[in-house]
Amino acid sequence: NSGTVASYTSLSSLGLQASNNFVKNFEIGMSIASLKAKASDISYSTSDTIATGTVITLGNGDKYTAVIYGDLTGDGIINSADLLKMRQYLLGTTSLTDAYLEAAHTAKNESVNSADLLKMRQYLLGTSNIVQS
Repeated sequence: NSGTVASYTSLSSLGLQASNNFVKNFEIGMSIASLKAKASDISYSTSDTIATGTVITLGNGDKYTAVIYGDLTGDGIINSADLLKMRQYLLGTTSLTDAYLEAAHTAKNESVNSADLLKMRQYLLGTSNIVQS
């Protein structure tokens, strides 16, 4: 080795934030093509839209799972299906794990509760925004 260090695109250079094994701060509905145009050394487990659960592999081999706050169904958008999933989780009739549980923290509080459900409802009504960072 001649002492040169390989250069890889960092998540922060794309405006993304990594914490634990999650990567956040995507725009809702962001296309993978738009990210590939900025960084060709990153690969994705899906091919169209960044969604909760999309696995992102950096050029150095590090893997992160995408989180879109409010996207509990893993389709990259926030709609009534996500609201239903949140209600089912709060009622105890379905479970949320890993990135999906993290995505349920729409109100950015300690635990997933009725405040997160309210935040999602307000987002769907257009009266509030869900912060993605």
